[in-house]
Amino acid sequence: MSQEETSRDLNLADDGYVERLEAERDALRRQLGEIERRMAQAESDLTSSQSREEGGRVDLWQRSQELKTANETIDRQTISLAGQRGSIDKLTGELAASTGREERLQSDYDANLLELQEKDRLLAWVLESTVDGVLVYRSVQGDDGKVVDFECVLNNPAARRLYGVDRLTGKRLLDLHPDLRSLGLWEHYLQVIETGKPYEGEYQYSRNGKTRWFRVLAIKVANSLATTFSDITQRKEMEAEIVRNLESLKQADRMKSQFLNVISHELRTPLNGILGFLSILADELVGPLNPAQKDYLHKAEECSERLLALISNLLDLNRMQAGRFSVDVRPAKLAPIVAEVLATMGAKAQARTVVNQVSGTLPRVLADEGRVAQVLNILLDNAVKFSGEGATIVLRAAVSGDF
Repeated sequence: MSQEETSRDLNLADDGYVERLEAERDALRRQLGEIERRMAQAESDLTSSQSREEGGRVDLWQRSQELKTANETIDRQTISLAGQRGSIDKLTGELAASTGREERLQSDYDANLLELQEKDRLLAWVLESTVDGVLVYRSVQGDDGKVVDFECVLNNPAARRLYGVDRLTGKRLLDLHPDLRSLGLWEHYLQVIETGKPYEGEYQYSRNGKTRWFRVLAIKVANSLATTFSDITQRKEMEAEIVRNLESLKQADRMKSQFLNVISHELRTPLNGILGFLSILADELVGPLNPAQKDYLHKAEECSERLLALISNLLDLNRMQAGRFSVDVRPAKLAPIVAEVLATMGAKAQARTVVNQVSGTLPRVLADEGRVAQVLNILLDNAVKFSGEGATIVLRAAVSGDF
């Protein structure tokens, strides 16, 4: 400080310099107190800060523990989440498979529905087109649970035409058929409902003075009765006509048999007379015959015998048809029967070669000798008749087992 300033300050001290110093001192003291207060506050703040820092460290440790626990929880949840994700993936796969099955089921359902709708259309077309009457009746039960009637719930145009009405639905069966019990159909229908066994039969139905024949088929469908009716009047009329014609044919056949029986007997009487007179002439009981007469007489005998055989066959045929044909079976030798038949053929086989291969050593057989001879005569006569000149006819017999 310069001398001038010092002098001035000393002068000022004289005029209140001390007061100023004291004031400055007081101000400095106040500043020092403020500084000390601030230092104490700072120390307090530092202590508080350190305390807060220590608390922060504790809180940080606690938070680190919480964070560790949270991390462990997160890890567990992560593992659980991974498992849940696996389950979700599995459920997703199953859902996809289920969706596929559902789509297939839906496709099958749609196809079955289309098929069912097509069947319904076909069934409706069949019901509308068939000439047979089709009716379905619902069972109507009384208070005791027994069936007392049937109510029509389904029918087709053919059924309505048969009944001559425009509507059958809702009508009762006994109202449509008051004579159902007298015809015996009611009991059959009840048995169908009770046992489930179908019934098929024929019956007559009269309406408006006209009688017609129907074939009826009844079956049980759930608790309902389904029936079909076929008009068989024309068939019945044809059957009746056939029966009448058959009876006429039987009557004609009886008349034919009677006629042939009478004619056969009537023919045998004069034929036996002719054969008797031919035998007298052949024996020359009434005079000698020249060779030509003997030849003619022999031919006449053969023709008469053939005619007699035909008449006998005709009588046997009538006996067979009438059930009166019989045979006399006895032990017999075949060789003598064959020889006798061949001997009676005479001139019939002149243009043929007949070879007899029936041995006399064959065992006896059970036979009717007359019928065997009759059959052989017919067979040989046919053989001669239907073979050309110079043909060879062979007659054989042999043992085969017990025959």
